[in-house]
Formats: sequence, C-alpha cells, structure tokens
Amino acid sequence: MIACVAVIGAANNPLYIRTFGEESEDLGFHYVAHVSLDVIEEKMRCAAVTASKDDMYLGFLGPIEDYRVFGYVTNTSVKFVVVLQETPVRESELRPVQSVLAPGQLTSL
Repeated sequence: MIACVAVIGAANNPLYIRTFGEESEDLGFHYVAHVSLDVIEEKMRCAAVTASKDDMYLGFLGPIEDYRVFGYVTNTSVKFVVVLQETPVRESELRPVQSVLAPGQLTSL
C-alpha cells in the first residue's frame, strides 16, 4: 500500500508531498523524502556511466524505518519518491507507476 508520494524539484526542493494514512506521520515522510535524495543522486551518477537515459526508473532505493522507498527521475531532474508500507512488492507491479507520474500528468496531482 502506498504511504506517501513526493515530487522533488531539480533543485532538491519539495514541490508536492501527499501522504496516505495518519496525519501525525506527515513530518516523518518529509524526512524520508529528503533522505532518499542522497540515494537518488548516487544512482543517477552510476546510471549516467553505465546505462542509457531512456529508463529513468531507479527502482528500490532502500528501506527507511518501516517503509520501502522507490524512485523515478524525469529528464528534467524532477524526482518522484514513492514510499510503500513494508510489504512484499514486485518491481514489475511498481514499474507502471512511472507512467502515471509522467510530467504531462502532474496536473492531476
């Protein structure tokens, strides 16, 4: 189950953070989104050397507290962070989320 979706700008500023669940956890998800930026930057540096820029889905970024964090970066360096509750999830199930979070569809958020 999705616990949070965060949109982080090219300058690493939060543009949009939406949480699903208890209101008391909102600040914690701001922290999770901020912490995940280090992992995103590291993966982007590695991807620039080894892979094409066509696939900007970063996949599993790591566990933080009781959550699993996944990432996606657009070609304009806007970052999407999806935080899931600690439940088993297959990458193939989460990969289609990137098409929903495409830059042309941000107006629906």
